[in-house]
Amino acid sequence: MNKLSTKNQQLSTRFSTTNPQKRECWVLVVHYGDQKRTNHALAALLAAAPPPEHIWVIDHSPEPYVLPANHPPGNTAVRVIRPPRNTGYGGGLNFGLGALTGSGAKSDDLVICMNNDVIVETQAIAVLRRLAAQQTAPALIGTATLRAGTIQAGMGSLNMWTGRAALTLQPAGAHQTNRRQTHAAGRSVPYLNGALIAAPYRVWLRLRGWPEQYFLYWEDVAISFTARRRGITLLASDTVLARHAAAVSSRGDNELYYLVRNGAAFLQQELPLPWRWYWRVRNQLRRLYHALHPGSSRTVRQALRDTGVTGPRPIY
Repeated sequence: MNKLSTKNQQLSTRFSTTNPQKRECWVLVVHYGDQKRTNHALAALLAAAPPPEHIWVIDHSPEPYVLPANHPPGNTAVRVIRPPRNTGYGGGLNFGLGALTGSGAKSDDLVICMNNDVIVETQAIAVLRRLAAQQTAPALIGTATLRAGTIQAGMGSLNMWTGRAALTLQPAGAHQTNRRQTHAAGRSVPYLNGALIAAPYRVWLRLRGWPEQYFLYWEDVAISFTARRRGITLLASDTVLARHAAAVSSRGDNELYYLVRNGAAFLQQELPLPWRWYWRVRNQLRRLYHALHPGSSRTVRQALRDTGVTGPRPIY
C-alpha cells in the first residue's frame, strides 16, 4: 500500500544504535490550498512552549505553498514538501512519514499528524511529549478539540448498528482526565478524534501509515480500528490541546460525497463479521431507496454507488 513497511525493515539496525534519550518532535501538516489557515497553524506550532523541532507542510495545493512574509528568516524548523499528486489526507501524511527516514527521525521521536485547520494550544506539544514518554506499550494519542465554543472529546464511538461515528460534545470549560481504551464490547467501537493524532515514529511504522483509500474523511475511524486490531492502545487527552476550525454544517458537495462513500465502504469492508454482511445488505437497501426516492440527493446516490471506488471522487 505504501513504503512504510520497507522503511521499518531498513531502520531496525539504525534504531538499535540511536540515543533513545533525545526524543525530537516532528509535526506533519497537510495543506490543501487555504494559505491563511496553514499560516495560522504554523504560527501556533512555532509559539508552542516548547515548539516542535521539525514542522513539515505536506503541500497538496494546486499552487505551491509559500511561507508567510513574516516567517522568521533564521528558523529552519519549517519545511515544505510537495508530493507528485494529491493523494488525500492519508496519502499526504504517508508521503511525509516515508520521508522522515532519510531526515534523521528516530524510533522514539514523537510524530504528530494534523490538518491545516488545527490551531494547537501553547502547552500542546509539551503535553503530548509527556503522554508519549509515559506509555510502556504502543499507543496512538488523540486530544479533545475546541470548535465553536464546544469541546469535542478526544475519543469518539462508532455505533456498528446505526453506522454513526460521533465525538462526545461538552460545554467549554469542562475537563476530564486522560482516557485509555483498548477494547469496546457490544455494538460500539472507539476511535480517536482525527483533527490531531500523535505517536512515536515506530508506532506509525507498525501501523504502516494511514489508510489512503478514503482520500478524505473516515481515516480517523479506520486507523483507530487498525490500531486496536494490531494491539495498539488508543489514548485520548480530554484536556483541550487544540482548536479545530472545521464544521460539518459548512461542508459542501464533495465533502458530503466522501463522508457517505467512505462510511459505507468502511462499514461493509472493515467491520468484523457478521457486521460486514449486515452493512452489505443495508447499503444495498440504501442504494435502492435513494435510486427510487425523487427527492434524494444526487451526491448521496453517487456516493453509495461508488462504495467500491477509492481515491478522489470520479467525474462522470
